Amino acid sequence: MSFSHVGEVFVVMISNKIMLEDWQIDAFVGTNIKYYKKKWKEHSGIIYGGWNWVAFFFGIEWAIYRKMYGMAILGTLITSVIGFVLMMLLNIGLNGKFYGDILKIIFAIWGNGIYRKKLMTLLKKTKSMTKTEQECVLSQKGGTNILGLCAFVVFEVLTLIVMISRF
Repeated sequence: MSFSHVGEVFVVMISNKIMLEDWQIDAFVGTNIKYYKKKWKEHSGIIYGGWNWVAFFFGIEWAIYRKMYGMAILGTLITSVIGFVLMMLLNIGLNGKFYGDILKIIFAIWGNGIYRKKLMTLLKKTKSMTKTEQECVLSQKGGTNILGLCAFVVFEVLTLIVMISRF
């Protein structure tokens, strides 16, 4: 992977097959563009994209906000299954949520890289499209989802209320 600046355009060459240009990042990321450009430039690893504090503190919520629903579902399933097992088998209640902390560390370490991988996958799928078509797809599949985030937070609060009422 190599990086270069062509005029004002930020270009990333990955395996001499995919060029990631400024406008593609802008269309995909939507908000906080400078942060992701900086992280992706500093950390060119396949998966690691630099530590992400927001993903650390709000792992699953961050994934939903960034439209990485598969990652959010997987994280939710992992924490739910581990939490259920700990509660039922070991009689560990809400104070035994160390597994959530481990998941947050995983999100913080690999979140930016997985987010970049999502962009690169979209670029492969849209490489035959015009710039306008590609920009439309990138902004639809990327960006943020505040409504989805709010719905998930409501779900979390309701789940917490149900769990607390059972004890």
